[in-house]
Amino acid sequence: MQKIIVANFKMNLVLKFEIENWIKGFLRYKQELASLNTGIVLAPPILSTLNFIEQFKDIKSIAVGLQDSFWERKGSFTGGISASTLKSYGGEYVILGHSERKKYFGETEEVVAYKLQGVSKLGLKSIVCVGETKEEKEKDLTKESLGRQLKTYLDDFPPGRLDKLILCYEPVWAISTNKPVNPPTADEMMTAKLMMKKFLVEKYGASQAEKVKILYGGSANQHNVEEICFEASMDGVLVGKASLVPAELMGMIKRVEERSL
Repeated sequence: MQKIIVANFKMNLVLKFEIENWIKGFLRYKQELASLNTGIVLAPPILSTLNFIEQFKDIKSIAVGLQDSFWERKGSFTGGISASTLKSYGGEYVILGHSERKKYFGETEEVVAYKLQGVSKLGLKSIVCVGETKEEKEKDLTKESLGRQLKTYLDDFPPGRLDKLILCYEPVWAISTNKPVNPPTADEMMTAKLMMKKFLVEKYGASQAEKVKILYGGSANQHNVEEICFEASMDGVLVGKASLVPAELMGMIKRVEERSL
């Protein structure tokens, strides 16, 4: 199965020259990027999305996405971000349910479920984050936490759209901004993936569940990306801080690509 590396810039590279320098730096690898088997998704700050689509439209391995979107296509929703706009310009992915959306913007799991329905109806691909908090981990409630979130998100999600769904195991305590002491081990990542896969199999059946990729997000970088993707058998990574430096992101891509051959 093709590995996927998703670069979530979050609210960084906010100045015009920072974005221009990042694009220029990443395009230095244009020839290498053009021949990749690994899929790359770039999710820049919202005002730079259309620029990214234009700059990378000729590189087949690269797709561009949003870090969030509203559940309605259009209407009187001041400040809302429509996934329809992304689709009309050629974007393909939307990240949903990131823990920072819950922490800083008050998103509930029910809101994430609404957004997932809205994005999937447009035929776009959703990257839905699922993970336990530090408190849940300490109380050995990881399985219950993942199950609760998946049940809410996928309660009305039709099997015919599973090929557009990507799940991301994102333990909240392991995100770099939370300064984790020890990120999860390969065994812990694989265990979480198996829990999520089991939920999918029980809900949709084994053949349908195979359509869903499961990524890992949380302090991913050049030093651990091979362990994540191969020792832990994850289908790819959601990268935050490490994606802000083109050379670092490209280093991760190369490591995954070489191991995949």
